[in-house]
Amino acid sequence: MGIPHLITHLQPYAESVPLTGVVVIDGPAFAHHIFHLCLKNRPWADSPVEAAPTYEELGFTAIKWLEAIEGSGISIKKIYFDGYLPSSKLETRLERLRSSTQRLTSYHTNYPIPCKVPVKIHRLATRNLFTSASVQAKLTALPALPFLVPAVLDALLASPQFSEITSVMPGEADLYCAQYLKVNGGIVFTGDSDLLVHELGQDGAVTFFKDIVVDKSPERLRAQLYKPSLIAGRLKLSRSDGLGSLAFEIMNNKHETLPKLLNRAVARTAIASDPKGYGEFCKEYKSLPENVVSVTEFSQCLQGMDPRISEYVLQYRSIAEAVGQVTAALGTSRIFLPFLHDCPARTAAWEMSTSVRQLAYGLVNIIVPDEGQKRTVFEHRRQQMNSIGKELELPTLSQLSPACEFILIMFDNLREALPEISEPDFWIAVAIYQDVEWSHLVGKLVNSEVVIKQLAHIQDPNRGEKYYTWDTLHLLAQMQGSYYSFRMLKQITDLLISSDSSRDVPDEVIRLHGQLQALPALHESDSVAQDMFSMRKDSLQKMLNAARKILKLESAKVESAAKSRKKKRKKKNAAVERAVDATFQKNPFALLGNE
Repeated sequence: MGIPHLITHLQPYAESVPLTGVVVIDGPAFAHHIFHLCLKNRPWADSPVEAAPTYEELGFTAIKWLEAIEGSGISIKKIYFDGYLPSSKLETRLERLRSSTQRLTSYHTNYPIPCKVPVKIHRLATRNLFTSASVQAKLTALPALPFLVPAVLDALLASPQFSEITSVMPGEADLYCAQYLKVNGGIVFTGDSDLLVHELGQDGAVTFFKDIVVDKSPERLRAQLYKPSLIAGRLKLSRSDGLGSLAFEIMNNKHETLPKLLNRAVARTAIASDPKGYGEFCKEYKSLPENVVSVTEFSQCLQGMDPRISEYVLQYRSIAEAVGQVTAALGTSRIFLPFLHDCPARTAAWEMSTSVRQLAYGLVNIIVPDEGQKRTVFEHRRQQMNSIGKELELPTLSQLSPACEFILIMFDNLREALPEISEPDFWIAVAIYQDVEWSHLVGKLVNSEVVIKQLAHIQDPNRGEKYYTWDTLHLLAQMQGSYYSFRMLKQITDLLISSDSSRDVPDEVIRLHGQLQALPALHESDSVAQDMFSMRKDSLQKMLNAARKILKLESAKVESAAKSRKKKRKKKNAAVERAVDATFQKNPFALLGNE
């Protein structure tokens, strides 16, 4: 996940050359490059919320960028995405999650009114695909969009031109990029300095996305090219170590000058003083075995999964072994959920849709041997310093069918209560239902009711500049969390239906799988959220009323609810226990989790 300052130190040894030949692409790095490329073309934006591209735009831009690369005579052979990250990356991932949480918290503190309501969406023009402009710092105050990587992946898999060369691998993408270059030669496009340390063979080279520019005369693409084997030779580093010895010195002496680092690397000083540490360091860059299972032998269903969902599934040993995963699936099961831009002063936006994800996690147990089944999983979302994640209990096999039936009944009730609702609007209604149900369970205000009242101001044509509140952004995040939880459920039921053990899948799961096929694609989820704020207030109020009626809850005014919060807080523990017991009788997969 990057060696600090390594690119800066090696930049003098890179060559500026016209881009030719064959390339492979580091998929996650490519997605982030496309995101920043879109931000570069937002001179009118005042905040990261206003500047955020739609998922449709990200996919569109990704395809246009790849077409421009191929149009310049370069042959793209593979685009690899991570489908699993080893446990050795855990601390790095936790640190990144804490950093993202801190950025969100700082933004919330500094901007009590988070942003203006976006007026228009700009689509990137082809002529700006290789701009050298920098992103305005204020537009990166928040972490990248939560579904950035799956949005780009979806666009590639839907593309007739690039679907066949796009793969979600049962390991880290850079390992497969390195393996391809070691065998075939060529260039890898990445944003990650780690690939300079991998064994790429004599003919393998690295180019960073930011270094690809357009030559005006003649018009062609040019980039800085790093050939690790050549650079290691010029620096007189051991051939067996390559740039690994220099990278290890940097990791141990981050603020040292390059001449001193080189002297130590040539002498293998850090390696000699800590051979065990160097051995552990090198494990991350170890080449894949030559007999690694080829992508054509993987399950097509796993190939179409979002990387984080694939990572959860591959923590089941029997599934991992079936697809040739190199790293053994051992230890505690974890999933790092996409980072939502919710309000840090509120309970995480993921919370109201937790039970849907618990069902998704538990369903995998149907197709694995008894001894390989999971009982709990740790979810990682917005996370403070000392948190180890939230441990969720998974439903037992006997609870799965009733849990699926509960969702089917909820779907049927909503469609009956809202007979004229469109398919995109239906998923807004589902999210509002979950908000009402969860808020009642824990004794909190119904956020969708708060925001619906605020819509009168947002939709007033006589008002000048209009602003989103943090209530609004939190509801958007809740909708995203709801949508993605059902996306997880859909992809896991896809896996079950396509597996060799599909005969063991209960009828309720099969029926639920059928209903989830109507879930909008990721690039369509943008319009679902935008539609919410362009819908008439009375349409949203109908959804809210329908949810209250189905749940048999009397309509409660926000004002009276607010007055009673202090009183409720005093009896919180007892009230929550009673509510959980009552809800569990109606909802058999509303299981408890521990922080």
